[in-house]
Amino acid sequence: MTSRTAEIEIPVCGKCCPLRSLIWTGSAWWVWACWLVGVSCAQPDVGAMQKINSRMPPPPQLNVEAIQARGLSVVRGAHLTLYSDVRDQAMLNDLLASFDSAVPQWCEMFGVSSRQAEPWHLIACLVADSQRFQGTGLWPGDLPEFPAGFNRGYQIWLFPQEGNYYTRHLLLHEGTHAFMQWFLGGSGPPWYSEGMAEWVGLHTGQSEHVRLQFRPTRREQVEQWGRPKLLRKALDAGRRHRLEQVFDFPNMAFRDVEHYAWAWAACEFLSKHPLTHRAFADLPSQAADTSSRFHSAFRRKLADHWLEIERDWQLYIDELDYGSDSSRAALSHADIISHEQDVVIQLATDRSWQRTGVPISAGDTVTIISEGRFRVSGGEKPWDSESGGITIQYYRGQPLGQLMATLLLETANPTELPIAPALPIGTSRTITFDRAGELLLRINESPARLDDNQGQLTITIQRLR
Repeated sequence: MTSRTAEIEIPVCGKCCPLRSLIWTGSAWWVWACWLVGVSCAQPDVGAMQKINSRMPPPPQLNVEAIQARGLSVVRGAHLTLYSDVRDQAMLNDLLASFDSAVPQWCEMFGVSSRQAEPWHLIACLVADSQRFQGTGLWPGDLPEFPAGFNRGYQIWLFPQEGNYYTRHLLLHEGTHAFMQWFLGGSGPPWYSEGMAEWVGLHTGQSEHVRLQFRPTRREQVEQWGRPKLLRKALDAGRRHRLEQVFDFPNMAFRDVEHYAWAWAACEFLSKHPLTHRAFADLPSQAADTSSRFHSAFRRKLADHWLEIERDWQLYIDELDYGSDSSRAALSHADIISHEQDVVIQLATDRSWQRTGVPISAGDTVTIISEGRFRVSGGEKPWDSESGGITIQYYRGQPLGQLMATLLLETANPTELPIAPALPIGTSRTITFDRAGELLLRINESPARLDDNQGQLTITIQRLR
């Protein structure tokens, strides 16, 4: 037999064997023996894991010979052993390192000590062809059908997605589920469970540089994710949900990816809104409750402001985009300078719709006059602007930065947009309104792009006498 030499990566555990590679000189039995050692020690420490959560089912009983016969790759990290029939070593290494990098971040988010999480170790399968996993112990017979990813107990399963980003997102999504279930005793009802997994699993970077809970400002940063686009399609088709409707989504609803978008948007909104962010931050302590009592208690805690919250939710989703921040999109109050014959206010240019305190009845005529300059960022280049706006760039059909007006409608229907169609004002305009409500003003820009604006406008509101 001709001897040949090649470097082989051996999937071994550092505790069991210090080798990371060996020189193969044709002794295939030696490679096979070391491979068996690697697989046998690539298992969770069941005793230590049971101390984390004794209610979890036992880990799978693996058939090492079948795993080897099917040619499955195996790589092991500190918190994950990954089996796959995908022949992309760089991808497998990236997924493994990303998962390990996520664990201390999950600990910080959910108040778990790093010492407590040290023995936590799961088994994941990245699956191109599920038939290759049959009979190995990695694919149980009672595993339900799933379109992309699934987790249960000690295991995570996922199918490769288009683009490495979305595959990594899927692993971090399922990892968030698993971490919450192991350390918090559950992940809450469906909207919270799936919304948190989406919200936390959004990330930037990769491998040891991955950073969770990333708020993307451009779709290119989160390739193939596309949740804002799904919500825009839903709104265009007339599917506009109240928060309480999102709270009532059943498990079965999440067979449709649109519901993941709604759940993510709810978590993103609640985490930043000035009336909800504190109560939302307390929800992980209730994650063991997967029933409707979970959000009923949350709703009661916010009962005094719930109509305002539902109103701001409708405003938020109406203009939802990459980078949207509910703390800026929420309705706020302009600074009132004078409330004499004419109302004079200072309008912030880094906030969305602002209340003027000026009531409008159907048929009222007012003149709105604006003075001042401010800085607005139209992408990479900031511009100095007046309230007439910048005609080199438009938002919703009007120049960027143009002063706009609308009415906060006197309506009790929380499934409708609570404002009238916006009207362009510019530096000055006289308007006769045909509906009743409170006058709102803002500059014309997406709420997702307001954070880098600078300056204020002085607005005078005159009633026709």
